[in-house]
Amino acid sequence: MIIVISPEKTINNEINHVKTMLDHGLDLFHFRKYGMEKDEAINYLAQFNLHYFDRIVLHTHHYLIEHFSINRLHFNSMARVNNEYKGHIEQYALSTSTHSISEFNNMGSEWDYAFISPLFPSISKPGYGNQSHLMEQLISISNKDVRAVGLGGIHKDNIATVLQNNLSVALMGSIWSQSNPSDYFLSCKKSADCLYKI
Repeated sequence: MIIVISPEKTINNEINHVKTMLDHGLDLFHFRKYGMEKDEAINYLAQFNLHYFDRIVLHTHHYLIEHFSINRLHFNSMARVNNEYKGHIEQYALSTSTHSISEFNNMGSEWDYAFISPLFPSISKPGYGNQSHLMEQLISISNKDVRAVGLGGIHKDNIATVLQNNLSVALMGSIWSQSNPSDYFLSCKKSADCLYKI
């Protein structure tokens, strides 16, 4: 599974890039726009046709489930600790973020998947993850109820390494730092597809 997380600040032609990715095999798109006003968020999501909504995850703006046929919600680690997800377990597919193997291993089966980050030095947050040893610790994953999704510093040249460790992948900085994000996604997907053909 390949996930793309939106850039926090909207870039030129972003929605068309996302649609192209979804049309060419992107599994899930995380709408993550912490600073975006409600009306702007509604206008953003309204540009997607209904058939895209089952692959869109509200990473932020959870209240927009009342406006759109979206059934996936993401809760960051703070929101999870504060039990903000509790009223959504039965109706929605839930995901969350973790930052250690032990934290991931303690996730309950109410979670569809959880990010484990940072696997590599971050592309979007320079300096973040430089001292991470999570890649070496992946062998300690014992939680069989929750899908593990690697995040942080993943790009087309190391995506196969992550997938070979039985993780799904989430991409953000490597995608949105490109002049043509959707073309770069296709390069990443090609690297992943080649792995599965071996």
